[in-house]
Amino acid sequence: MHTAGVTDVAFPESICHRCVYLRLVTSGKGSQFLMCRNPALPKYPPQPVRSCVGFTAKA
Repeated sequence: MHTAGVTDVAFPESICHRCVYLRLVTSGKGSQFLMCRNPALPKYPPQPVRSCVGFTAKA
């Protein structure tokens, strides 16, 4: 399953890609990590995230 507008990213099925709190972090070796900027939630949640109490959809 691919999320509309999301290609070639880690865990494309994760709802994080549609959340305002997402920060996509790419390491020097090319690994990708989905970081949550919501201070009330874990910084690097186990992926893929299918539901989240802090989810806020991007406009």
